[in-house]
Amino acid sequence: MKLLTQFAALLFLVFSSALNAQQSGEIIYKKVYSSWDAERTEILKFDGSECLYIEKNPKLKAVSDEGYDVTYKARDQSWYLNMESMEVVERMKDAKKKKYVLWDYQETPYEWEIHDEFKTIGKYRVQKATGMDKNVAWGKATVWFTTEIPLPYGPHRLFGLPGLILEARLEKDFKSKYIFDRIEYKDVAELRPTDGVWIDKKDPTKESAKRSNIRKALGSNE
Repeated sequence: MKLLTQFAALLFLVFSSALNAQQSGEIIYKKVYSSWDAERTEILKFDGSECLYIEKNPKLKAVSDEGYDVTYKARDQSWYLNMESMEVVERMKDAKKKKYVLWDYQETPYEWEIHDEFKTIGKYRVQKATGMDKNVAWGKATVWFTTEIPLPYGPHRLFGLPGLILEARLEKDFKSKYIFDRIEYKDVAELRPTDGVWIDKKDPTKESAKRSNIRKALGSNE
């Protein structure tokens, strides 16, 4: 049986979970490909209704299942979300220019479909949910969340469920998945990024426009 979440009820659960927790800390996720890519570590920092997802990995080389050499460029970027104002700030570094660029926009809630399916991940009982990723290039997201950790966040910029996402798969992201490793409750510094060159980007879902604007901004601010 599938339960389709409604915006009002979802937002109530999300904000209640985030604000009532009144906790801060870091969540460590592992991004793992099925066989041929190296495991990557990604970090989600949170403080009340704010979170910052950090993707920072060195250049990676691997061999695909078909025997092809694959190289992944180094990545240094982050994604900030304030769930009260729904403000997003993205920050990305250009390795060649050695500069960061930032842009902001208003986010909209996910339309999650919560399924009556359960399993156990570690010591947590988790429930299945599905929804289309904000970036259509990734397709449908299938996730498992737990209300035992009442935080409305998750890996890969996924958010808006009444519990922390412990596992996620993206339909078009090869065979990779994001896996919860651990959570550490502690104080965190200011989460909203401010260091870098601000650019004006009106459509955050178009990756080609993003790359074009970034190149223009970096070229005109040397």
